[in-house]
Formats: sequence, structure tokens, C-alpha cells
Amino acid sequence: MIGTQPVGTINGVVISAVSHEGLSVTVDGKAARLAILTDDGRVIASGNQVAKEVEAVALNSYRNFLKGQGYLRVHSKRSFNRDLASDADLVCDSPVKLTADGRLGS
Repeated sequence: MIGTQPVGTINGVVISAVSHEGLSVTVDGKAARLAILTDDGRVIASGNQVAKEVEAVALNSYRNFLKGQGYLRVHSKRSFNRDLASDADLVCDSPVKLTADGRLGS
């Protein structure tokens, strides 16, 4: 992945990034928004919130790479929502205790 990455693969879509403005999207020259969708098409989040989260995860991953820690996986902070949780969401690699609102317990 070192070097220039291919872009422009989504017909009519332009995703732009400016260091002091963040991410923006246009479709056929008109402003658009990034969104998070479930497999069944339900919109979970959209707009600036999604753009900022995507940018933060990408930047943190790149910074880890520059520090020689590119092997580390970067996640956005997960807020647990029981309405959206599936059985797969409840599987852990190690035993942890969760509070009633889904936060890590002690």
C-alpha cells in the first residue's frame, strides 16, 4: 500500500480531502453525504459525523504506520446500541464484564 492509491473508481462520485476541511463528497457535481448503512439498507448515521469519524480512523491508522506500528488495527470508538446488536456483536475474544448500558465494567 505504499505509494499513490487508485481513486476515481465510483462512477460520478468524487471524495475530496483537505487537511483543514476534512472529507467532502459530490455526486455528479452536487454535494452529497457519507452514510453508514446496515445490510438491509437502514441508515445508522450520515453526514459530517460519519465524515469526521472516517477521517479520524484513517489518520490514526496512517500515523501508526509512520510510527512503525502499522500492524495495529484502528477502530472508531464503539458505542453499544442493544437495538442494533446481533449475536456476533456479543462475542468476545476474552472475558469482560459489561454494565447494563453496554460499557465495560470493573
